[in-house]
Amino acid sequence: MDKFIKIGLTVLMFVCILDMPYGYYQLVRFIALIGFAVLAYQANQQNRKTGMLIYGVLALLFQPFFKIALGRELWNIIDVIVGVGLLISLFKRKIMIKSTLTKGQIIDGKYSVSFFLKKGSYAETYRVQNETKEAKFLKLFDFNKLHRTQFTESGEILEIEMLKQIKHPNLVKYNDSGNVVIDNKKLAYVVLDFVSGETLADKMKRENTLNLYEAKSIILSVLNGLNYLHNKQIIHNDITNQNIMLDLSGNIAIPKIIDFGYARFLQQSNKDFLKEGLNLFYTAKETFNKVFSFQSDIYSVGALYFHLLTGLPPNFIEISKYKSDKIQLEDVILEERKKPLKFSDKIDE
Repeated sequence: MDKFIKIGLTVLMFVCILDMPYGYYQLVRFIALIGFAVLAYQANQQNRKTGMLIYGVLALLFQPFFKIALGRELWNIIDVIVGVGLLISLFKRKIMIKSTLTKGQIIDGKYSVSFFLKKGSYAETYRVQNETKEAKFLKLFDFNKLHRTQFTESGEILEIEMLKQIKHPNLVKYNDSGNVVIDNKKLAYVVLDFVSGETLADKMKRENTLNLYEAKSIILSVLNGLNYLHNKQIIHNDITNQNIMLDLSGNIAIPKIIDFGYARFLQQSNKDFLKEGLNLFYTAKETFNKVFSFQSDIYSVGALYFHLLTGLPPNFIEISKYKSDKIQLEDVILEERKKPLKFSDKIDE
């Protein structure tokens, strides 16, 4: 639907460049208001906050009730910019990575795909509906792309087996799992509660830093979730602002730990732990040598706390030039950690 809305709006924007009757411009304003409002609503439903904001602003800009006197030439420039932007968004969507599942596709006879969310190195995520039309989160695993350390001794996917064992208000909640064959490829899936909200990373893009009270409340919730996991002898290994979701469905935001792709049981050998792909600003020094423990999770929480209060992870440096050399990257980060941490004077004591 959004494709046809964008095409229609693009045509209308470019026609506005021509010398048209006044009534045409008023009609365009009405149509643009409705079209951009629908696009904003759809973006919100898909948890695309930036898209929702952009389309919301455009809906207000083109609304016909309170005229914005910018002059014909400036309006023509805006029409062209908006039209080109809509074309780019259509083209960008076409070249996006193709998802395995399509909208409306039924998985295992129980789940209908609402829309694609994200594609990672070994899995894809979707928003789906169950048989009672409840929104759920589905993670689809490609067996061929999983690392050997991501399986149990019996050949089951470790992440799914862990999720089956946990139940805590500060952890994502398991619903169901199974195997499916799609295009002659064996895949596994896990269904979790759909958390209506945003990640801490999304929140920090808007606010940069949090006040001490809010940050402390979030950290205490994360520690509650980790304490439960540690009592289950589970190390999460990937506590970052990307992996803490804020459930905004109630009156109070509830932090929930998500993404158990790097999680391991304490008794597992260090050879079964992965460090490739981890955010090194959040990882304890010993994990650089693949030594993981409950303490390394606690270090990550401390790094998260610092990030929430200051806007940057501890000992942050620009690392783009080192990404091709992982050993040098680790050495640079460890060398930076020898320096004392600096706190902003704006942080309340």
